[in-house]
Amino acid sequence: MAKRVLSFIFALLIANPVLESFADPVCDGGLAPGRIFRMKKFAENGIPADFARNRYWSPKGQHGEIAEAQLTSLGPNFRSLIVDPGIVLRMDEFVAFVQAQGLTDSSDVWMVREKFSKHLGKKRVYRALALNPADVQAIEAHGILSSTFRNNGEDDEYPLIESLFSMALGRIRQMAPDSDPYLSVTDYPDVALAATWPYRFSGKKNFLGITRAVENGKKVYLMTLDVPVLDLLEPGKNPDRPTHFLGLAIFEPGNQLLIKNGSDKKTYPFDHQVESFVMYSIDRSEIVSIEKDERPFQYEMKPKE
Repeated sequence: MAKRVLSFIFALLIANPVLESFADPVCDGGLAPGRIFRMKKFAENGIPADFARNRYWSPKGQHGEIAEAQLTSLGPNFRSLIVDPGIVLRMDEFVAFVQAQGLTDSSDVWMVREKFSKHLGKKRVYRALALNPADVQAIEAHGILSSTFRNNGEDDEYPLIESLFSMALGRIRQMAPDSDPYLSVTDYPDVALAATWPYRFSGKKNFLGITRAVENGKKVYLMTLDVPVLDLLEPGKNPDRPTHFLGLAIFEPGNQLLIKNGSDKKTYPFDHQVESFVMYSIDRSEIVSIEKDERPFQYEMKPKE
């Protein structure tokens, strides 16, 4: 059973890498990534009264209403930021920052968010995809759009209001691959490349037993990304922080991921460094490089006994 669960976790990293290769038409490399634009636009159109409860619900508990109360304690305008799971995951740090900077009762809470994001800084992460030359050019020009907006249109509100737990569970089980708002990233280049191995070789099977192959001249490219820490959803990073609403809090101490390249082997603890997530899109300004890299890394699950 442990092996099956762990396979489902890593499935989040390898699900449909060939498909997530088209551009984000909303931002086009502007100052604010498309994901921020979408959240802000949604908030400006009016947040439903039951939004926090529904968005951050899970079978293990309710965190949204607590987070909403913490935000409104800073000033009435701060409720708008309940749409941002990055803020909700870091609520204690955000509240302390706002108070220390004397920003309570601010009229421009998105400016406050920007200040907090700069305070946290950026993190270098990696993502690998199978691409053809046209895909590479599109990503370099515009960035990457998650499948939910690419397939359902730019104005689709489903990924902005649906329970994060439900969407993550659907991703794990491949229930709605065309409505997936998550973009998976990792701290390790070899992990990113290993996640693509079922797509590299004809006859190999992915975690669902589906045989895939790189088609139409596609090659594997490793993308180096610099993403704001605030925009990274990192399940399992802090055991004391409620992350169950992500639907991903099944990272158990002791689970490991074995990465293999021929006789070379390396084992990683299966934690947020192996896999974390960006919502909605990755802007072109966050892409440091895209390089062809077909080193034959593979992975093997090593669940705790």
